Amino acid sequence: METISTQDQGLRTKERLFGIQIIRGPLKIYDTAPALIGGLFAEKHGKIVEYSRRVFELFFKRELAVDEIEAMTKFIDEFGLSGADYRAYFDGDGQRDYANVQQEASADQVFGVPICIFRGEQFWGNDRIPMLERRLEQAGLSLCQVQKSA
Repeated sequence: METISTQDQGLRTKERLFGIQIIRGPLKIYDTAPALIGGLFAEKHGKIVEYSRRVFELFFKRELAVDEIEAMTKFIDEFGLSGADYRAYFDGDGQRDYANVQQEASADQVFGVPICIFRGEQFWGNDRIPMLERRLEQAGLSLCQVQKSA
């Protein structure tokens, strides 16, 4: 018989009552280089948005080991790109491209998610989203204002 914590029991109850799936946080600190290099690989094939959405979904369902090269290679194959080409990229140019992206992010002071940059101002973390919305409103770019003008 499965032993589940009180917290998990509460989450399962909410999922059943409201028909939702609650995203659970990570179980450990991951070296996500295999998944991030996979993102660079997907970007080269015009699939970065689809790739990112699928990896995010599977990771938070705890169905994808983003830190394991073999798991990511298999995922890339199932995603419709070549796992063998990804592996060659991972072992070769992917390492260089990843290091370059890390340096660029550091120079731009991009260091966490979510992060939005509006007119050079950074809004880092979910708690900053209302501040970003306010700046967009002040600039006449709120969603409501844009929809009314369309």
